[in-house]
Amino acid sequence: MSGKVIAVWICNVLVALLAAASIACYFLGDFWKVNVSLTITRDMISDMVASDSADSDSEWIQAELNNIIDEDGVPVELAFAVETGDVIGSFTGDPAETIDALIGKNVDRIVESLRGPLTEVAKGTAKSVAKTTVKDQVHKNVKDYLTRQGGDAVSDAEVAEKMQTLGITDEYIGNKTDIIIDKIFKDGSTVDSVTDDVMDTIDTVLSDIRTNAAAHSAEDESYADLVDLELSEEDRAAIREDVAEAIGQLSESEDGAIDADALIASLISQALAGKGNGGGQEGARGAMTLAEAPMSEDTAQKEQELEEQVKNYILDMLPEGTHDYLIWVFRAMAILMLISVLSWAYILIKLLVKVFSRPADPTVKLKCPIWLGWLPYLILVGIPSLALILLPNFIQNIPAETASLLSSLQLSVSSAGVIAAIAALVCFVISIFYMVMRKQFRRR
Repeated sequence: MSGKVIAVWICNVLVALLAAASIACYFLGDFWKVNVSLTITRDMISDMVASDSADSDSEWIQAELNNIIDEDGVPVELAFAVETGDVIGSFTGDPAETIDALIGKNVDRIVESLRGPLTEVAKGTAKSVAKTTVKDQVHKNVKDYLTRQGGDAVSDAEVAEKMQTLGITDEYIGNKTDIIIDKIFKDGSTVDSVTDDVMDTIDTVLSDIRTNAAAHSAEDESYADLVDLELSEEDRAAIREDVAEAIGQLSESEDGAIDADALIASLISQALAGKGNGGGQEGARGAMTLAEAPMSEDTAQKEQELEEQVKNYILDMLPEGTHDYLIWVFRAMAILMLISVLSWAYILIKLLVKVFSRPADPTVKLKCPIWLGWLPYLILVGIPSLALILLPNFIQNIPAETASLLSSLQLSVSSAGVIAAIAALVCFVISIFYMVMRKQFRRR
């Protein structure tokens, strides 16, 4: 056997491997996937954790969130995948049930994509609650104490000035409450345990006020009144009640357990509720506070409720008649896949025939897979990707609201059919070699 014949058979083996991989790729990966890059902005998070706090506290909470989310926002990668079984199943069953089942399978992936970024947001939210609670209670106690000592009402501005002088700044309180956040997201934490931590923090802050006031009293007698600052039992009980109410926003369990997963689920629920009830619509809801988020006592039930909410949210966005339309799209996908699979299977059969017939010309014509083997990738990925590249040129010709939505999203499509596309390209190169060899075999 000559070296040229050996080279051809090596190429035949390579083509056979490419054909087998091209057929297998449709059953081992996602047949088609739409990837969406969504940016979570500060405004979106502000709506999620909106509260009735005073303006100064609202600014403080916003500043805390700004530390979590930079100006560019937090990118979240979402994906919606269609598997080979889904497109094949489009020929059987009810269209609505088929689409609902497909969306249901993708919900877990969507929720998991949102969970990571929103975990940091939840920690920031909990921290803002703790910081605001400690700050409010300390300032209120100092104000009431000074009023009782002097007999005249003390303004909030005066209290704020004294606290600033004594080093009880926002940064100081933030550092003191950092440990509380770790305990909130620790397994087994409860409203009572976190409330105890907050009360301990308040006691620590008051102790520092007394120490610093003693140092300042030599220069300014107005600080002397704070040297003996103490909480009465009545004040302590009232403060504890207020703190427990604030921390209670993080739990609605009967035993007061704080479940981080349920908290994250609530934030996602709020994001969807806010998105689905935007302004300008009759009966639209305002921004939900963290306390208004529905939270089940059972975490598993909460997760199930969240998944159902995500699924319903997606289904609500589909116009009437979309189910029937999508079924036909999936059937078209199935036909494209069948054409591709048959073209590669045809080549495998031809190669097997060559092996057993031992012809003088062992080359095979590869026109079939070169033209048809990568059709699914061309139509489902190539053309949509080109359209997405050209889309910015047409944004100015569409309504402003739609243009704004498209600008905030980054879309891309992918498919396991990329293996078949690469195989078709390699076969095109091999076909050139086959063409040269075929001419030499004919001359011989």
